[in-house]
Parts: sequence; C-alpha cells; structure tokens
Amino acid sequence: MEFLLPFKRAAALPRWEPSQGDPPVSQQRAVEIARSELERRKLPVAQYRLQYVSLNRILEGPCGARNEHLWYYSVQFLPNPVHMPKPFWTTIVLVLMDGTTVSATPAK
Repeated sequence: MEFLLPFKRAAALPRWEPSQGDPPVSQQRAVEIARSELERRKLPVAQYRLQYVSLNRILEGPCGARNEHLWYYSVQFLPNPVHMPKPFWTTIVLVLMDGTTVSATPAK
C-alpha cells in the first residue's frame, strides 16, 4: 500500500515550520479527524483505541525544497482486545495540515 498525494493538492497545503509555533492542525484535532475517517470506513470506532500519533515531514515529492515545510499526522488505532486488523492499513489515517486525510492505495 502507498499513501499518494497529488502534486496539486500538496502545493495547496499550509506550510509549517516548527520554530514558528503550533501546527495548523492540533494533535487533538488530528485524532478527531482520524476517528471520523474510521467511521467513514465503516469500522466500529468504539472498539478501537488510539495506538499512536506522530507528526511527520513529507520527505519526497515534486515540490522540491518546498517539501521541507509540508507535514502530516500519522494516526493509528488498534482493536480492543489488541490484534492486527486485516488489512493492517485500515486503521492508519494520515491527516494533512488542512484537516483532510489521505487514503491508502494499492502499490503497483
């Protein structure tokens, strides 16, 4: 699986520099957005618990040096009791700094 972000969409995202203050989307808001995405995926959200939230920089892409200011949250939930969901990526949500999500797509 890959998480692909079209160039046009990446170019329109808010830029953020950690030394300039808080990100455009708070961690708490990113988790709320991710939970909503699980609901959209028809997963029983009440049976899932937050496993981790990480703030990541987009390292690759056609934006060149502009990539250095592109960030996203990776939010993962695990079922309770804990077991690896199938497919595993269904409980991983990438939240962009404009509050939208990126869905996984099959790799070629």
